[in-house]
Amino acid sequence: MRKVSESKAFDLSIAVVRKAQGKGIPDDFVAGTPEWQRAQLEVMQDTMRIIGLLRNELNETGR
Repeated sequence: MRKVSESKAFDLSIAVVRKAQGKGIPDDFVAGTPEWQRAQLEVMQDTMRIIGLLRNELNETGR
């Protein structure tokens, strides 16, 4: 259950940051539209960027 909660918190944090930056999230658009697809791609790119940053931090701290 903890992993699900962490996953939901991670997802929500990406959505909050994107909204604060004035960017859309997939829920803002009709599924399947070009805007929805673009938002999906951007969220995935943001997610991969954050995972990379976390991985680098873990490697640097030796955790």
